[in-house]
Amino acid sequence: MTKDGAKEASKEVLATHFAMSPAEATAWLGTNFDSAWEYYDVNGTGQIDAVGVSTFFRSLTKKLGALDL
Repeated sequence: MTKDGAKEASKEVLATHFAMSPAEATAWLGTNFDSAWEYYDVNGTGQIDAVGVSTFFRSLTKKLGALDL
């Protein structure tokens, strides 16, 4: 998954699992997305393996509580 794709999917995860509005999700991701992305994109390729995406989403949202995917 590319970084842009992950950011868009993250907005959907935040809306679906944490009831955030698009504006809230965008603001929250502005603060939290890049550091989570950099942790998982260890090679700096701009993408992460699709197998690890659910783990990425859990890590990204851990401050918000449990995420059941």
